Amino acid sequence: MITADSFPTPHLALRTNNAAKRADVHAFACLQAAVAEHMRVRLADEFERAGHDHAARIAYLHDLYADLIRWRWELEFDRARTGGDTVRPGYLLPADHGRYRLSLRAGGPNYDRIGAFGRLRDAAVWSPATRTFDGGLSTPASEIMEHYGEQAERRFAAEAPRADELVTTVTLPGGATLPGNRIVRGAAAREVAEHLYARIRARRADTGQVETGGDPMYCVTADPDHADRMFTAALDLLAQAYLDHPDKALRAWQWARFLLYQSPRTKKGSDAVIRTFLVVVGAVVFGVPPVMERDADLRCMVLGQFHATDMFEDHRLLP
Repeated sequence: MITADSFPTPHLALRTNNAAKRADVHAFACLQAAVAEHMRVRLADEFERAGHDHAARIAYLHDLYADLIRWRWELEFDRARTGGDTVRPGYLLPADHGRYRLSLRAGGPNYDRIGAFGRLRDAAVWSPATRTFDGGLSTPASEIMEHYGEQAERRFAAEAPRADELVTTVTLPGGATLPGNRIVRGAAAREVAEHLYARIRARRADTGQVETGGDPMYCVTADPDHADRMFTAALDLLAQAYLDHPDKALRAWQWARFLLYQSPRTKKGSDAVIRTFLVVVGAVVFGVPPVMERDADLRCMVLGQFHATDMFEDHRLLP
C-alpha cells in the first residue's frame, strides 16, 4: 500500500518558517498517497490484463500520466474556487490553475531560478532599486536552491568554464543523445530574466515584485520536440520494466525518472505529477512503493545524467 511515506516534502516547497504553514505543505503528501494508491490498484490490474502486450502497457502509462495531470489541475482549481487563489509564501505570482494543464509547447519553456535569491527567504523585504528581496531568514527552500546553484557552478567549471550556457546531454535507450535542459548564468541569465519579466507582463500579471536582480542563474526546459522523445523513451522503459529482472527493472525506472524530469509536460505541477507517477509505477513493477528523494527534481535538472540517475532511497526497491 502506498502511504505518505513515499512522498517526503521537497525542501523547495518549504518556503516559510511558520510551523502552521509548513504543516499545510506537509499535508500534500497525504493527497498524493491517496491518489497514488487508487492508481496503483488500477495500473496493477491493467498491466496484468496486458500481459506481454508492450504497446498496451505504454497506453496504460499514457492514461495514468494524463489522469495525474488532471488530478493536479483539479486540486488547484478547487483551491482557487474556494478562495485560495493568492500568492503563497515564497512564490512569485498568484496560482493560476489553467497553467497546471498548459503544455510547455503551448506556453513556452519554464525558467526556474536557482542559486541564492531572496524570494525564498522568510520575511525578506522587496527592494525596487535592485529588484531583489533582501534580508529575511533562511528556509529549507532557500538553502537547497543555494546548494544547487553551487552544484551548477561546479558543472560549469568542469564542462564549460568560460560559457554562460550549459546544455545537458541526455542519453536515450539505444545510445542516441539529445540536448536536454540548459543552465544559464551571466549575460545569458540576465537575458532570460528580461524575457521572463516581459512574459509575465504580457499575461497582465503584477510584475511589481518579480525578482530579476542580483546574479541570476536559471534552468531552462528542453526543446519540446526533444522533450517529447525523452517522455516517450521513459514510458517505453517503464513498460518493459514490468517484465524485467529486478536489477534491470531498477535501472530502467531510474533512467525513466531522469528522462521524466527532463521532459515535464505542463507549465505548473509537473513535480507532483512525476513523483506520484513514479511511485505508482514503481509500486506495480517492484511490489513495494518507492520513496521519492526530496530533491529528485533538482538533481535531475542540475547535476547531469550520470550524477542524477542513482539515488539513495532506490535500494529499497530490490529484494
